[in-house]
Amino acid sequence: MSKGRNCLRIHGFVGVSIVLLGGVFLLNEAVGSMEFIQIADDGWRFETARTHQPFVPWGVNYFTVGSDWAPDMWSDEHFRPDKVRQDFKTMGKLGVNVAKVIFPAKRIIKVHKNKVELNRKVLKRFEVMRQAAKQNNIRLIVTLSPGWLGLPTKWFSFTSDRTREILATFWSEFSRKYRNDPLIMGYSLAVEMDIHMWKELEEPWREWLRDTYGDIAALNDAWKSQNKNFDSIAVPGQDGKNSEDWWLHAEGTPENENLTNDPRLYDFQRYRRELARLYIKPQYDALKRAAPKQLVSFGLVQWSAFVRHSGAGDHEGPIGAFPFDPRAIIDVQDYLAPHFYPCYPAADLDTQFRYAQLWLRYCYAGKPLVLEEFNYGADNAGYCRKLVEMTRDDASGWMVWTFQNYPNSDGVTEVCGLIDEAGELTEWGRAFQEMGPEVKSWNLRRRSPTRTIVLPERWLLTSGQYRREIDFLIRNTSHTEAIDFELKR
Repeated sequence: MSKGRNCLRIHGFVGVSIVLLGGVFLLNEAVGSMEFIQIADDGWRFETARTHQPFVPWGVNYFTVGSDWAPDMWSDEHFRPDKVRQDFKTMGKLGVNVAKVIFPAKRIIKVHKNKVELNRKVLKRFEVMRQAAKQNNIRLIVTLSPGWLGLPTKWFSFTSDRTREILATFWSEFSRKYRNDPLIMGYSLAVEMDIHMWKELEEPWREWLRDTYGDIAALNDAWKSQNKNFDSIAVPGQDGKNSEDWWLHAEGTPENENLTNDPRLYDFQRYRRELARLYIKPQYDALKRAAPKQLVSFGLVQWSAFVRHSGAGDHEGPIGAFPFDPRAIIDVQDYLAPHFYPCYPAADLDTQFRYAQLWLRYCYAGKPLVLEEFNYGADNAGYCRKLVEMTRDDASGWMVWTFQNYPNSDGVTEVCGLIDEAGELTEWGRAFQEMGPEVKSWNLRRRSPTRTIVLPERWLLTSGQYRREIDFLIRNTSHTEAIDFELKR
């Protein structure tokens, strides 16, 4: 015990030590007859580990209303145990069988030199939630979000080995406490992350180039370039964005930073993807060592890779592509957790549904897919019902965003819940409850492909034309056509 602080220090496996703040953190007992969830032999469905009963995730993303946006439910000011207990009781009545909960890194992790401190108050509050979930037979997926409440800039950097060690140590020690608890279905390593850097990557990227090519002559030969040395090489583009009308400008101009098949841009995109994988792998490995019976995933929204936009034209070209592509990280995931929001521009709902189908088809790489976030806003009940039906043969489970309408948030979260701000069932809540028994009984089978489209990786990562090809598929192929995608290097 350290002087002047009631805490327990545990040495992490990567040389970073853990400190649990406040009181005694007890290991949790096993949860009655509940079984762990595993992936079935077909590689697509989930099932109980001992009796092999099918398990279709039918759940919600959960946080309590009442704090600022992003939600900060774990704070002294905003944690409400009675509200948590009532919410899980309501979820149980609605047929929810799994809930994803999110820890902001700033709330649960504190770092001092070589020590990682886990906030004991937050852990105790999680235990309140775990007990509420247990009483209502609802499994949990635990998520750590570095970005919610702002990145912890004192210790967080995508290029830092120390960051990776801190996160891996956190997951190792947190999950070790629940390794025998089947109530914890698994862990999701992030919520829609991007590498928010550009010029900051210049020096690390140069080091990567040195390691990759060895000397400048080899790089110049591969790039057909005349660089004098590695220090003279700048990152492609200016800020990771194109102008909003980038397609009206010639490739390679400041307004259009795309360079089809350009080797420098291709190598930079490869480096960013490698950084993304390096970010995930230590966390995945730590979890599988500490809690091998629980599953690991990572939240990905559709502009992570597929059609790269979130309603703004400057994100649409490959120069701004998110590095967390599902296929690039498939080996460090037990299942994939794609998100979908109907933001396809100037499109009717049928087109949005086709957009969702093709995104899920793109994500598939031999492992289950849980559509971990989805909603609409206006006519949320009709939209969500149809989206689930339209993706029945392309997903292994569904989790709605979010449980309750959240006032003064991001617009759509204000109106998309199963219950409203006052705690009354919404139309979507009634539809969710009605659909649950049928959805959870589905014998899910992924549709066999009717054709496979080969996407050259170099072109995919450097060409604005890629987005136009996907546009064509979204607008000109039938919902009944099961298209698969193959990436070719």
